[in-house]
Amino acid sequence: MRSILAVFLLVLSAVCSSFAGQIVFNGNLIYYEIEGTEGELVIVISDGPGLDSSYMTGIFQERRVLRYDHLGSGKSENSSSIDIDFQYYISELAALIYSLDLNSFHLVGHGFGSAVAVGLALTNPPGLLSLVVVNPRLNYTAIDLAISELRETEPTNGFDKYNFLLGGISAEDRAKGITDDLINRATYNLFWGEDPTSIEGRLRGLDLSSGLPDLRVPILVCVGIKSFPGIAHTSAYQSGAPNSEFVTFMNSGHFPMIEEKAAFELIVDGFFKRVEENSSIEILPKTSREILQGNPGDRVFGQEDLE
Repeated sequence: MRSILAVFLLVLSAVCSSFAGQIVFNGNLIYYEIEGTEGELVIVISDGPGLDSSYMTGIFQERRVLRYDHLGSGKSENSSSIDIDFQYYISELAALIYSLDLNSFHLVGHGFGSAVAVGLALTNPPGLLSLVVVNPRLNYTAIDLAISELRETEPTNGFDKYNFLLGGISAEDRAKGITDDLINRATYNLFWGEDPTSIEGRLRGLDLSSGLPDLRVPILVCVGIKSFPGIAHTSAYQSGAPNSEFVTFMNSGHFPMIEEKAAFELIVDGFFKRVEENSSIEILPKTSREILQGNPGDRVFGQEDLE
């Protein structure tokens, strides 16, 4: 079925710099956009869950970039009664990759999105070239402890973990793409919990960091110096991951792709280029890339297609 769709799209494709589409996964509409026409594909996974992915628009000007809205965020639509848990988001990403017939790609996860990226990488998906995690949130027990410690040093009146988890960004930079209306607080609270002083939702106790030693793809860990829970917490991920690099953005909080856009693109793209020069994975030929340069419209996809 996928091969028929790929041939059909190849015939109908027209070169364009950006297009949008959606897949239907387990009865839900998952919205995605692909920007650019050159370079190896980069899949970006936004923070959240519940955060609209539009703040990641244009972060790599010289590459083809696929970004999508998690279920419960942005333009994706929850049309089913399926119970959403963390594993669902890994399956959702796998469905997107499978449905679009992606043969080689880089993964970039931001915040919560880094946990989804690591979760998928631990399944050893074919075609994965590298993994970039930006202010990663992988060990939620450790993050909960950091929130508890922070609460002891901050005024208790009005304390809200949300302000620290998505904080560290100037008002000027926030106006460029991070506004409160981009976050679906119902989805966010389902996973982080409504208690402003601790993690009480479905992320409680989750720890992906223990799987880092099992990853064999090149890894780049990025952290903003003003991000929460900070460099000391994030550097532990790098030390536990083989074949990894660590970069600190000195003028950034949680959103270095906005706060230091040029530096972020330069550093991460340089990492991609080094990986591609040394990769043993066959890079997707240019003729096949045309499949991703036409508007595919809707794709119907279900969990059974992964089996």
